[in-house]
Amino acid sequence: MSSSVDVSPIQHIMFLGLEAGELLLYVPYDGSTDVSHDLRAALLRAVMHFSGDDIRSIRWSNFMYVFEPGEISIAIMGLRIGYDEELYRNKLLKILSGFEREYKLALRQDTGDIRRYKNFALAVISEMPLVNIDLRSVPKPKDSGYPIPWRVGEVDVKLEILQQSANGKRTIREIIELTQMPKEEVIALSSILAYFEWIEF
Repeated sequence: MSSSVDVSPIQHIMFLGLEAGELLLYVPYDGSTDVSHDLRAALLRAVMHFSGDDIRSIRWSNFMYVFEPGEISIAIMGLRIGYDEELYRNKLLKILSGFEREYKLALRQDTGDIRRYKNFALAVISEMPLVNIDLRSVPKPKDSGYPIPWRVGEVDVKLEILQQSANGKRTIREIIELTQMPKEEVIALSSILAYFEWIEF
């Protein structure tokens, strides 16, 4: 179960293959910039190459980049300077452990197909939602929003359920009771829809 963490200082979370450095999954947050995530991953790979495998964090402009290596992948978090690095590092490590446990075989086989990793975005966002969500808030549907990059498989089904439930009358707490989905998932899915402007509060 996730604990309450302020997500406002987070810029992004990304997963790279440890050996080749390929970008496996990218999750933007409210602090994210317009810089291409592929370009950002390439820059961070270059930093890792010149700094060695023991790099733990670097400062870049107004952000700190926290590195957490696993057995076959590495998780990186962009975080505004001035926040508790260890608090966010512990959350990142927990997410990375789940990622490697879920995709260990796929990562070792390295088929080159990274689409399978998109489903894990929900696990990341369940641990740290894209935006802070109040259980008392009432989500209202919007006519249109931005494309959601992880709208595949099970995540797509759950997003559809959330969109149908967010009718402008129910609170997030009531939607949890109605859908019988775990609280963390409902908060995560609501934050996805809010971030990509499919709902508003």
